Amino acid sequence: MFIKMKYVALIIVGTLCLASGFLTPLKYDSKVLSSLSLRRSSVNVPFCTSLKSATLPPPSSSKVKVSPSKSTDKSQDFVFGLSDDLVREKGRKTLVLEGDDLTTKPYQIILVWGTFLVQFLLSLSSLSTISSSHPLLSLPLTLTTLLLTYALSDLGSGIFHWSVDNYGNGSTPILGNIIAAFQGHHTAPWTITERGFENNVHKLCYPFGVALPLLSYLLGLRGIGLLSLTTFCFFEIMSQELHKWTHQTPKDTSSVINWLQKYNFVLSRRSHNKHHTMPFSGNYCIVNGWNNGWLDRSGFFRRLEKMVWEWKGVESNSWKLDGELKERTLRGEFRQEV
Repeated sequence: MFIKMKYVALIIVGTLCLASGFLTPLKYDSKVLSSLSLRRSSVNVPFCTSLKSATLPPPSSSKVKVSPSKSTDKSQDFVFGLSDDLVREKGRKTLVLEGDDLTTKPYQIILVWGTFLVQFLLSLSSLSTISSSHPLLSLPLTLTTLLLTYALSDLGSGIFHWSVDNYGNGSTPILGNIIAAFQGHHTAPWTITERGFENNVHKLCYPFGVALPLLSYLLGLRGIGLLSLTTFCFFEIMSQELHKWTHQTPKDTSSVINWLQKYNFVLSRRSHNKHHTMPFSGNYCIVNGWNNGWLDRSGFFRRLEKMVWEWKGVESNSWKLDGELKERTLRGEFRQEV
């Protein structure tokens, strides 16, 4: 039964790949890219995005000038903040990417729900294996696996979020679309609230959905291992929707969601608000936020950024926004206040 489930899953995934047309990448609007060089200009960026409302009220003046970092030289690839050509208007639905669309397309629905179907089938297979292998312990084993994987998926979302926020751009192979969406989110954070469910999460179905059956097949995962991988991938996909809830007002979300946020079962508005503060250097976890505290206090991401710098000589986007952050990190001062 397990082998048959995998073959069924692989067939479904193949169909999804053909239906979704995922090889067509989004590209940056040339006007936006041309204005992103900060070598000769200043950049408009939000110092703190209020997440109590779905839109951002305009500042007292139409633009906020922020001088370029004294210790960095930003490149054309830099996409955080606002360029001089982008003016924030109240309630405006700014689309940073050429070809991006807030409407939900049929292929997105097929991709998302087809992915969830595959994950459901793999979960049934893993539960069957756990039940037959550990009949007396199947329930506690299953619940423990789900809880630990839920916590681990939050950590995974933070590492993934940090990486796509700080490195690469829309032209990066494979993950370019996702990188562009995450980095563009800092320019127009309210846009995510205008997206339907499938439109919002479908990009994450490629790394965490399409590859799942193939990976589980190649690794020969069964039972607890397969359940852990499937649960992890499910919450990585759902992280973008959990993220969206933090940008909506309590009136826009259900009482159940508000209760879950209040007691930190899912990412809260208060927690994510800390991420949308210049230079977007912490609070990256977006499933439930349980890992944000220790990651930032330990300087986990600063250590990674220093490793990348020493290995490849590449600055994180957070460094490009805050030269002092770069200097502190290179001095070995990794801790970040939370």
